Amino acid sequence: MAKGDVETYCENGRWSTRRTGISDPFAAPVFGSKDEMIEQGRCDASLYGVSYLICHEDGSVTVDTPAREPGHRLPLSV
Repeated sequence: MAKGDVETYCENGRWSTRRTGISDPFAAPVFGSKDEMIEQGRCDASLYGVSYLICHEDGSVTVDTPAREPGHRLPLSV
């Protein structure tokens, strides 16, 4: 995991999305389900042009590299 990547994780039964190296989530559990948070994280990683990680409840991690379109990236500010 590189600082600035996007990760979706489960904490206390609630799924959230944040930038690695930052403890506060930017996509709070108001989105609802695990699948919705994964979709949000994938979209955010694509916008920022960074890797995307899914940290599962069992401790396993899936690296999901989102599709990236040239010129379709937001500046990275971590």
